[in-house]
Amino acid sequence: MLLDLHHVETSLANATVDMLCKSLETAMADDPHPTDPVTGAMEDATTLPIKRCLLGLYDAMLTLFVTRDSVLHKAATTSWWPVTETECQKLERRMMMHGHGSALTFTDYLDVIDCLLLRYLPPDVLRDQVKALAVKQYLTGHLRTQSPADPVLAIATLPSTVARARALWHTIQPYELAVIEVAQANAARLVTDISALTRSRMKKIIIEAEKRRIMDGTETFAPAPLAQELADTFGDLNRDWRRIACTEVATNSADGFLASMRLGTWVEWLAHAGCCDACRMFNGRTFKVVLPTQKAKDVQRDQWPGKQLINIGRSIAKRKRMEDGTMVDREEHELIVPAIPLHPTCRCVWIPASSIENKSVA
Repeated sequence: MLLDLHHVETSLANATVDMLCKSLETAMADDPHPTDPVTGAMEDATTLPIKRCLLGLYDAMLTLFVTRDSVLHKAATTSWWPVTETECQKLERRMMMHGHGSALTFTDYLDVIDCLLLRYLPPDVLRDQVKALAVKQYLTGHLRTQSPADPVLAIATLPSTVARARALWHTIQPYELAVIEVAQANAARLVTDISALTRSRMKKIIIEAEKRRIMDGTETFAPAPLAQELADTFGDLNRDWRRIACTEVATNSADGFLASMRLGTWVEWLAHAGCCDACRMFNGRTFKVVLPTQKAKDVQRDQWPGKQLINIGRSIAKRKRMEDGTMVDREEHELIVPAIPLHPTCRCVWIPASSIENKSVA
């Protein structure tokens, strides 16, 4: 594939190239994990809660805005967490004021969107769920060393709190608690972001539908374009969350795996068919496990939990464009260092190095 970035501003051109390099595996995020069923089971477990929420919201939006039917009784029977009767009655009364077969006012529609979002994407409920999943993601790294016969069952029975994990496993090191706490905070942030994005996208759809209604001189929204926009938007939101889920699982489980290995042992980078060139470059190479608190660490030869943070602000592209338009090699401090995940949606995993004597040491 050839891209002409000659007329693009230098910094934007370099950012574009880096983004394209990082996105090569994005299309594979919806596929089962290519090498590790345990990681794959955790990806699915992480994707499912938000996917269920988005599906319920999509059904409710479609019912309300396209078929113009009562949305509440349907939602109350399909919702996957308990919804109070008060919430149902409050929103039902708003709709009953206009009749189930009539359109609400434009302002009413925007208010009802907020009600539906609070119901199908309740921030407190989802934050608690993804924080529990962050613990499970981290412990997935520990679990991978045991090669369970039934990955789905093994994932389901993992502890969802640090206290429970310490009581059952007795192997959680003090520094791991801080790593898990950061993972939980990041998970809560991601849920807040996806909720805000969903709210913005839903309101944009209704605002644009109202503009079309005014220009067409009709009393109600045109159902066909509205239905298509809802389908496209929820498809995008589902794919966005899947990519986020895969990246979070890769990050937290990689940290958990490295923490479960004895210090001084060696781990091997396992990529997969169809991975990007950068991941392929590290495939099969072995690295030494060290503590994150160790002062003299070699970023090219050693691995430790949290190492992927070094790559923030670094590039996966080996060359960059200068202001005069010339292409030059990046300096070493500008390039990524070997760490899993290497980029968003990276699906490489660590495995124990079976024999250091017959491995190519990094």
